[in-house]
Amino acid sequence: MFRKSYLAFILILTIILQFQLGVQAQTKNRNIFQSIGHKIKQTGGVGVGFPVGSFVGGFRGAITEMKSGTEYTAEFLGNKDGSVHRTIGFFTGGLFRSFGGGFGGAIKGAHDGIYYGRREPFSKKSLSLAGDYLTDYDFYGN
Repeated sequence: MFRKSYLAFILILTIILQFQLGVQAQTKNRNIFQSIGHKIKQTGGVGVGFPVGSFVGGFRGAITEMKSGTEYTAEFLGNKDGSVHRTIGFFTGGLFRSFGGGFGGAIKGAHDGIYYGRREPFSKKSLSLAGDYLTDYDFYGN
C-alpha cells in the first residue's frame, strides 16, 4: 500500500513540476491553455511511447539481428544462399544474435519513446516504427 501511494506521489509531483517549468517557458507565444494542452500531449506521448517503443523496438531488433546472424553464419559456412547453410545459420548465429538484438532494440525503443515522445509525441519515431520495412531498424545508430 505504501509503495503504490509513494509511486503515485512521485508521478503527480513530476507532472506538476513538468507543467510548471514548461508553461513558464512557453507562455511567451501561446496562451496558458495551449501550453497546458501541449504538455498533456507530451506527457501522453512519453507514456505511450515508452512501453510501445520498448516492445516494438525489441521485436524489430530481434528480427533484424536474427536475419543478419543467419546470413553471417551461412556466409561463414561457405554458401550464403544455400538452404542447408541458412538452416544451420538460423539455429546457431540467428537465434543467439536475436537475444542481443531484442535487448538492444528494447533499450533503443525505450530511448525513442522518451526522447521523441516529448519532442514529437505519437510519431513513428516515438513508437519505434520509423523505417520502410520491419528489418530497417538500426538500434546502434540514430
